[in-house]
Amino acid sequence: MKEEMNEKDTRLIETLVDAMKKLEGELSGFRGEMKEFKDSIKERVGELEVTTRMCQVNPKSCANARRLEEHLRNHGGTYGRVFTALGFVTACTGILISVIALIGKRG
Repeated sequence: MKEEMNEKDTRLIETLVDAMKKLEGELSGFRGEMKEFKDSIKERVGELEVTTRMCQVNPKSCANARRLEEHLRNHGGTYGRVFTALGFVTACTGILISVIALIGKRG
């Protein structure tokens, strides 16, 4: 049984074809935007790689390395000396308490 297309079916097919053409145009624009986005991301990643490489080769070119060096220079090792002395006093106090406790158990 052969079915003929009526006018309603023809309009429906025409509407679908028009919608597909519009969608194709939108997808083409979307592809272009995605390509631009991809290119900009590649460029940014390339810049980051160059900056990272420069930091590894010459730490003075890196802002974080300069700040760390300045921080260490400003403290001049005073904190290290203070904590070393504090650790020494704590250790001596612990030894002294142990010796006194040992003498107290014997006596």
